[in-house]
Amino acid sequence: QSYCYAKKAERLYPNVLPSRTRNLKFSNTDKFVPSIIEYVNKKKLETFRIHESGDFYNTKYVTKWYDIARACPKTKFYAYTKRDDLFTDDLLKDKPKNLVLIFSYDGIKDNDFKPDQDVLNKFDKVAIVTLNKFNCPAQKDKDIKCMEQCKKCINKTTKVITFKKH
Repeated sequence: QSYCYAKKAERLYPNVLPSRTRNLKFSNTDKFVPSIIEYVNKKKLETFRIHESGDFYNTKYVTKWYDIARACPKTKFYAYTKRDDLFTDDLLKDKPKNLVLIFSYDGIKDNDFKPDQDVLNKFDKVAIVTLNKFNCPAQKDKDIKCMEQCKKCINKTTKVITFKKH
């Protein structure tokens, strides 16, 4: 899409695409799971966002993240996904409790967009990108840092999060 921030970063910064390509390749190795577990435990991370861009690409990759989350129970993992097709009921029943899956909708063309009830039931949260209606505190106030002062994306109190297109 023309407004995709991930593609925009690849156009603006020449090192981004090669880095993402290396990360993808690494995720298919046997070293991936133990390396991420070691990193998370060494840093004693409270929260860990899976992907700064991109998405889950197959069931095996999802289960690798399940294994990582289970091995790091003190860390809250979260990920945005558009892969409603990938996250079947069978796959979701094994999801670790410390992993928050946020289904991501593009609501830019319709500011009154309402998420599908099945998706609301299936995922922990729903995120909608809009042009002007948003409830993300970090976008409303530059002094609020995402995942520092605000953890709305991973708390249990809010089911739908709206972000302003950036």
